Amino acid sequence: MKICIICKGIIENCPPLLRLLSFFCSRGWAADVFCVGGNGALPEIVQDISMDECVGIVRVKEAGGVFRKVRPTVEVPRLAAALRSANNHDWDIVIAYNPYALLAGCLAGLGKKEPLVYYSAELFDSREFWPQRLSERLGRRRISGLIICQEDRGQVLQKQLRLNVPALVIPNACFDYYPTVARDNQNGKRFDLSPVVFMYQGANHLDRRCLCELVQVFGNINADVLLLLALIGNSKNTGYLKDLIAQTRYPNNFKFVDCVPYPQHFATTYQCSVGIMLYHRDISLNYRYCAPNKLYEYAMLGLPVISSDQPHLRREIEGNGFGLCVNPKNCDAIAVAVTQMTNPERLKEMSRRARQWYEKFGRYELAVSRLEDWFNTLISK
Repeated sequence: MKICIICKGIIENCPPLLRLLSFFCSRGWAADVFCVGGNGALPEIVQDISMDECVGIVRVKEAGGVFRKVRPTVEVPRLAAALRSANNHDWDIVIAYNPYALLAGCLAGLGKKEPLVYYSAELFDSREFWPQRLSERLGRRRISGLIICQEDRGQVLQKQLRLNVPALVIPNACFDYYPTVARDNQNGKRFDLSPVVFMYQGANHLDRRCLCELVQVFGNINADVLLLLALIGNSKNTGYLKDLIAQTRYPNNFKFVDCVPYPQHFATTYQCSVGIMLYHRDISLNYRYCAPNKLYEYAMLGLPVISSDQPHLRREIEGNGFGLCVNPKNCDAIAVAVTQMTNPERLKEMSRRARQWYEKFGRYELAVSRLEDWFNTLISK
């Protein structure tokens, strides 16, 4: 089988597509990737599986200069032109990752002969995302199937786009690294260590990730705790957080660490006791209706979590007993949760429940094993 993947972005920064590519290579399938920017070889995210021989990559130039603010208007036509130039392609199926890739595929005339699958990892259901919503509507008639992150997500999208096509649920999970990191670290007593290590990793948005609230809590709590901050984003935000930390009672409760590339960061994360994932606005970007990537990653590693209290997160986390959900703007509520998470026995039980939940709902290998039959069904129609 030969696959075409379209990504309006840097493929190296897109774990869901890297996971799919590794699965394709494990099956001996070939894949042509059309993406924007990036360089170098793809990372090997599954042991003993190399993507060098079975994956070809066409990278179109990123928009620069004054066009940076209107990147899709420049990069989507470039992607479409690159796809059209592949005259003698023999793709069995085309996968478009998110709206602009879908639009590029349609502009290139794809989806008429071969099935076009829309891989939707985000939900664009508010007015601020009107360009993405428009792209989805322009491309909806070419869609033969959906890959989605949760069943709820698929129901919403099918209704929005008035679709009635087959949908396959593949959660925003990762290949199971737990056996590897647990074996390599020989760290069965990680929850008995002192201090209790909490981790936040990701964007340094001060408001949307409630980082100022986290600093206030950890900087003024009299407990044997350490918050690791692995931040990406605006350096001014990180500088502001460092200044804020310097003004707290316990500045030694913090440690800034470099962000480690995916998936090597799992070994670092496994050394921690608790993962933190606080979101202030319940906006779409890859966690509404599909839950965050981090939810699956932390559960995969057996890490209890402190999360914001959106209903869809509370249902999974507190409903299955592997974390606590709090109002992310309430410092007192966060402090209570942090204190409760310093109990080693509580952490061990939550860790066990996290792995149970992952085995049942998040194991990527089980979900993706249905992909081959699903593809064959689409092709035969």
